[in-house]
Amino acid sequence: MKRATWILSLAALMMVAGCGMPGAGTTAKETLTNLAAALELGDGAAVANCFKASDAGKKLLAQIGESTSVMKSYAAKMTAVYGDKVVLERDQFLSMIENVSKATFTPIGDTKATAIVSGWPGVIALEKNPTTLLWEIDDPYFKTMTEEQFAAKSKPAAAHLAAVQATMPDIGKEGVEYDTILQTIAARTKENLTAPAPPAAPHPAEPDHRTEVDHPAAPSHPVGLPDLPKPPADLPDLPKPPARSTVKLPPMPPEPLDPAGHGRLPSVPRPTFVDTSTPKATIQSLATAIEQGDGPALVRLYKTNEQGRKALLGMASGVKAMIDFSVAMKSAYGTQGGNVFGTDGPFALVANVDQVTITDNGTTATAMIPGDRTPTVLVKENNQWLVVDQGLDKTSAAELTKLLSNFKLLQTAITKVTPEIGAPGSTIASIMTKLQQELRGGN
Repeated sequence: MKRATWILSLAALMMVAGCGMPGAGTTAKETLTNLAAALELGDGAAVANCFKASDAGKKLLAQIGESTSVMKSYAAKMTAVYGDKVVLERDQFLSMIENVSKATFTPIGDTKATAIVSGWPGVIALEKNPTTLLWEIDDPYFKTMTEEQFAAKSKPAAAHLAAVQATMPDIGKEGVEYDTILQTIAARTKENLTAPAPPAAPHPAEPDHRTEVDHPAAPSHPVGLPDLPKPPADLPDLPKPPARSTVKLPPMPPEPLDPAGHGRLPSVPRPTFVDTSTPKATIQSLATAIEQGDGPALVRLYKTNEQGRKALLGMASGVKAMIDFSVAMKSAYGTQGGNVFGTDGPFALVANVDQVTITDNGTTATAMIPGDRTPTVLVKENNQWLVVDQGLDKTSAAELTKLLSNFKLLQTAITKVTPEIGAPGSTIASIMTKLQQELRGGN
């Protein structure tokens, strides 16, 4: 399957709600690993995003996700207090948390795979979504669930969860035996199921228009992020960036003195040195421009149209923010932390620019970047080697506006979350969950 261009496909990936975190699930293994993390955190929305499911199925998955962390705590507390007496039913979602690290995977072509996790009934089928390029669990039960089936499952599950939460403080109390806990939970579950619904809130009195002024009603729900335009499906992939670039920049002249004699003028950001004399020089300059978030330099390195130039200028700082965020995550949490946004595209280029293999055909060239699945295409025009834009130039004005708006939201969210990286008690999952919350407007 062809991708649009590294920067367009990256935007699509990031703004899609991924499994466990935004943009996550680029491999079948990553999807199951992030599912386990989301279950442990009790992040129902993230759990639902791991599955290919109907709307009703998504709602039940979200409910399961929110309850699984409670049930994990309950199981741990019961085992700690009553030891060998405990015979708890390990449901499939608790088993996913405990056994995902030992999962075995079998690929089926490039877009399907199966996995076996101890304690999960049967074989887990996974499939790569052709639009988001993220892997999803293809479970017929959740995929075909109706609203009636959801209602039948949801109420008993909520009643049982409330009973467990109410009973947990009794675990380990003097004189409270293991069987007593189970009996209490069963009785409370039954009570919760048969309890009458709470009375409806009284209808508010009609306002007296002689003394009150009507105001426009506030929105009843938060406004969601705009949907990201889907990348054109028929476009080939484009380039990506290298690890901390080693391209040497020319020395800058001393900062000018203020004519009034008040010391030096404020320094300005140093522009990227653009060298397009050879395919390799262009790729190295591309890596540096991406790493520095230099939009004007990117424009000089691409063969594109006005639409593409606007996109490059508008998204450069957002891509830099993602790369800086990944570097900070790797420093705090290791390689897995550094790969939260993926490992190809600009991340592969910035990480591996010194290992790029160039094939020069005279007026065209290809660059193979380790870690990137698709070669970068270059063309020689007026003695300059330029990267061929294979996607941004074909986006509509409306798509581009929405794309740039989403990138701005992403950059703002990254700025807010970055200070929490490496904080005591923080984890990869907690940081990415916080980032997802910021992308949703802080909710």
